[in-house]
This record gives sequence, structure tokens and C-alpha cells, in this order.
Amino acid sequence: MAVVKITKAFVEKTPHNPSGQLTFADEDLPGFYLVVGKRSKTFVVQKDMNGRTRRKTIGKYPLFTVQQARTIAIEHLRSMAQGTFPEDPGKSNQDGELTLKAIVESYTRTNKNLKPSTKKDYTYYISLYLATWENRPLTDITTTMVCKRHGEITEQNGKSTANKTMRILSALFNHAYAVYDVCPNNPVHILTKARAWNKERRRTNHLKPSQIQTWLAAVRDLENDTYRDYLITLLLTGMRRSEAAGLLWENVDFAERTLHIPETKNGDSLTLPLSTYLYDMLQARRETYPKERFVFPGSGKSGHLQEPKKALWKIYADTGIQVTCHDLRRTFATTAESLDLSDFTIKRLMNHKTRDVTAGYIISGVDRLRGPVEMIAQKIMRE
Repeated sequence: MAVVKITKAFVEKTPHNPSGQLTFADEDLPGFYLVVGKRSKTFVVQKDMNGRTRRKTIGKYPLFTVQQARTIAIEHLRSMAQGTFPEDPGKSNQDGELTLKAIVESYTRTNKNLKPSTKKDYTYYISLYLATWENRPLTDITTTMVCKRHGEITEQNGKSTANKTMRILSALFNHAYAVYDVCPNNPVHILTKARAWNKERRRTNHLKPSQIQTWLAAVRDLENDTYRDYLITLLLTGMRRSEAAGLLWENVDFAERTLHIPETKNGDSLTLPLSTYLYDMLQARRETYPKERFVFPGSGKSGHLQEPKKALWKIYADTGIQVTCHDLRRTFATTAESLDLSDFTIKRLMNHKTRDVTAGYIISGVDRLRGPVEMIAQKIMRE
């Protein structure tokens, strides 16, 4: 067995071994190894315990970086030195097989790029729609079971819910294979092979031009000015519900007449210019609530407004116009399109990623968006 310094450079330059497995021991951390196979490169720890050699898989590269694997290896080796073999969370006490619940915990714990809301989604969908599978070994879940359950969820809870549940399950199987080297054949792939994924109709609901002034009048009549200003902000910016709800005053720059979102749904930051109407509204709001941290504060644990359902239902009861927060985002986009703004400008305002290679070379500053934002606001407010 070769003893080397396991570094990123070494891992990347070492080719896969078509004839079997090669194991490399780390010269700096005894017990830390890199196993190179036909298709994968896997970090493991190995140590003698109670007269027998025990090996524990950490995970595959590049899902785990060398530094991450080394940090985990130190923890595992410390446990083994103390006589405790590091088990995977949620393993069955009877047969030691990884359960679906264990993989959910592993995925949400080790994936550093997951947002809290995404972690919550994974736990929610699995515990609600696949509750009877949570304590099953992952290897027991078959293609037949996947097809049957997908159909049941579709019938009971709708097409979108069924598809999302199975997309989450598929991601968990991919994680299990990458980290624990189990279930190389993802059973959820049967839905693609059998063309069984539900066709989801894209929602198109938005405020029609003839409805906007009636709807705005009802918004202005709301007793709660936080709901009022929040809904108008959504309509005049096209922001996503959670992004606007969590907006901090420190990210509103009155001198530059901009608002900034440090991290949006797609992972990018976004800076938007304020239209005259929105600038005046937020200025007045800041003067009214000078000590608040959030632009739209709430009484819950987060400290900011969460869900304006009551306000939207009140508006619906008063006007007969039923919309969601995302419908306001679609209204903003539809208004922008009606003004014949370029697709590139609309995508920038909506913070949509583009696959256009040329667009990737265009750096569009916030000042170039001021005119379009003002045009959209004026059209909405006078419709």
C-alpha cells in the first residue's frame, strides 16, 4: 500500500483503476485512506478495534473535499480510539441497513448549500407522503413501489405534489450512492423510463389590467400597514414572497435608491432600483418604524412577516379578486412584457438565470434598470 500525502491535487491527478481498487494511506493522518476504483474515489478510515480491523466509509470525492474528509476522519478515528465505532445516524438496530429517514438526516446535514427552507421541504415531504417508508432500509424500496406510490399521491394530493415528492426521493438515492456506496440503481428513474412523470400545467394567473386599481384600492384600505406595504412592494418589484418578507433596512439604500437581496432563490445576490412610488412609500415607512430591523416586521420567531394569507383573503372577500403572492410576481412580469422590454431586461429584473452564452458576457448595472422599473411602476399604478 502506497503512503502519500492525500491532497486535492493528488486525488484529481490519480486516474481510476480499471482492474480493481487501489488504496493510498495518508502520510499525515494514520488511518485515513483514499480508495480509487473503476468509477469512484472514496475516502475511508481504518483502525484496529478489539483485535479486528474496522473500516468506515466517509464518502466519495468530489462530494466531499479532501479537507472535509480529513476533518470527518479525525472525528471517526477519535471515536474508534475510544472504543466506539462511528455508526450512521438512523441505522436499524437489527440489520444495520441504512433507512430512508437516515438518508434524509445525512443529506440535510452534509449538504452545506441547502437553504433552511429546502431542508424543511425534504423532511416535510418524506415524513408526510412517504411516512410508511421512513424506517425501511433504502434497499427495500423498489421501482414497483415508486410507481404505485407516485400514482397514489397524484390521486390524493395532486400532480405537482407527487412529482416533487419523487424528485426529493431521487435526490436522496443519489446521495446514498455517492456517500455510502449503496443503491447504485435509483428506483425513481423508472418514472422517466416509463414516461410516468405527471405533466404539470404552468400557472398563469395574474392581475388583469382591469382589476389592478380595484385590487390596489382594497390593499390601501387594509388596517395593517405592514401587509399593505408588503403587497405593494411585491407588485412593484416582482420579488419572491420570502425575499421581500425577509428584507432588512440595512439592505435598503435610500441614497442610491436601491434595495439589495444578498441571496436569492437561485443563489445569486440581486440589487434592484426603487421606483419613485416605492421609494416614497419606504421612506415614509422608515420614518414610522425607525427602530425596526426588518422592513416588514412580524410577531413570529423569525422577526419578519411570514404569510399574508389573511390580508389576501380579506381583499378577495372585498373585491372578488383572488391572487397569491406569486401571482403578483407574474403581474409584474406581464406588465414588463407589455411594455416591450427586452427579454434580457425582464430576466434581470426577475433574477432568472439565462442559458444564453452572449448574455453571460453582458454586465448590466442597476442604473440601466431604473428606466424599466419606473415604466413598470407607472403603468401598474395608473392601469
